Amino acid sequence: MNPSPPLPHPRALAHLGDAVYTLWVREEAVRVTQKSGELHRYSSQRAQADTQAKVLELLQSDLTESEATLVKQAQNMPVPAGRRANQFIYRKATALEALIGYWYLSAPEKLPERRQQVVGLLERIFSG
Repeated sequence: MNPSPPLPHPRALAHLGDAVYTLWVREEAVRVTQKSGELHRYSSQRAQADTQAKVLELLQSDLTESEATLVKQAQNMPVPAGRRANQFIYRKATALEALIGYWYLSAPEKLPERRQQVVGLLERIFSG
């Protein structure tokens, strides 16, 4: 049996996770509306760093030890100069993206369940 290859650096996982998260949000936007202005507004609100930080906060109690370790590593990465004003929020958002990238690579069979969980949390954030 071959061991699984090592996972990419948390920054690379965040890059991948950003794409997956964006796809999930846009899929939901299309389910909700077909109007271009509403599609943009729906997607933009859910892609903001503060929204992603809230999603991560709601997920943290359900994380495995390896997921929690990855989140901590991603939160400790250097912040780009333009984002320094909101370091705390930006780091949490990046950690969520890294977590989603990790899910995508390490357990693709669980992505539908993870997607449902994240979308449910977004609904919770925006409904109340």
